Amino acid sequence: MLSSRSDARAARVRAGQALQRVLLSATVRGLSTQPMTQVLEIPRLRRVVADPADPWFPQMILRIGYGMPAPGSPRRDWSEMVATA
Repeated sequence: MLSSRSDARAARVRAGQALQRVLLSATVRGLSTQPMTQVLEIPRLRRVVADPADPWFPQMILRIGYGMPAPGSPRRDWSEMVATA
């Protein structure tokens, strides 16, 4: 679980930046990640997930591990995306 000391907008942005580093680090190490944020979207359930004795606010729940390899997503040819003059 990724948490922040407050639930202010700046704290959520910093949590997002930390999440970016976690996701990139996991990818470099060959790990798969799966966000599991549904419980955090409901305020009552978000309080259940948080430890009442701990002043941290949960921002993201991640499942991290080794997953089955998946095929790459199809890509368009660059000429379809770039306009030539």
